[in-house]
Amino acid sequence: MISEKQIETIIEDTVNKIMIGQIVPVIGDDVFYIKDEYDCEVKLHDYIVLRLIKRSGLNTKDMNSFYDKACKGFKGMTYLKKVFKDEYLNLNNEILKLYREENIVQRAYLSKEVYCFLTKRKYPLIITTSYSNILEDKLGAEYRSAYYMKQRKNAGSKSVLQDIGMVDEHDEYDRLAEPTIFHILGSISLGYDCALTENEFLQYLHHLHDTNSRPQRLLEYINNQRYILALGCDIPDWTLRFLLYSFVSDINKREGIAFNGGVI
Repeated sequence: MISEKQIETIIEDTVNKIMIGQIVPVIGDDVFYIKDEYDCEVKLHDYIVLRLIKRSGLNTKDMNSFYDKACKGFKGMTYLKKVFKDEYLNLNNEILKLYREENIVQRAYLSKEVYCFLTKRKYPLIITTSYSNILEDKLGAEYRSAYYMKQRKNAGSKSVLQDIGMVDEHDEYDRLAEPTIFHILGSISLGYDCALTENEFLQYLHHLHDTNSRPQRLLEYINNQRYILALGCDIPDWTLRFLLYSFVSDINKREGIAFNGGVI
């Protein structure tokens, strides 16, 4: 078990890394909130699931059990996606409509602590596992958006994986040199499947092992004596490590260095 002294050391070390610009924040969905119709604060993910169920007109004898199953992360999305498909509804399309019709981006907000953390200083790079541009909306227009694209348009009958989307090859360094919010799982604004099931997410991680599909410039930036600080990521810790660690091996081999990042 970790001691109080070790905790103090970790906190002090983390604060020092923040002060000298070695920290890259990774922001997950669990730090986003919204007010419901009763003006009560709820987590954005829970709100979206509940509103999707209500808007769809789905009905079941045990609605509480149905809602609980649908709120369980990737497994919940797998369950909800199947239910929607059985009702001839496309879950991704319904999420897009919900965001648009209920003004989700403007209504949502960050937890006070995370907002203060992100605005105390300007971070050159913030990574997020969120699909929406809520962070850009709350932190200011000076932050530019970059996306990791799972695939691009079909080349013949096969989808071709690619690196950073929406960016010219010669502009990628500039994109990361300026304040940038990088959506590691893609962006809802580009019509991505923002309702990944557990299996789809594992396939996504599998594709990232391919050297042709890794976001190289992003990883080179992280690998340059920087550390990862994950906040509010509902992705299990081992999965987040897998997402950020597993595809830097070729960079290390080429440069003969060890990976300096860490998940705190």
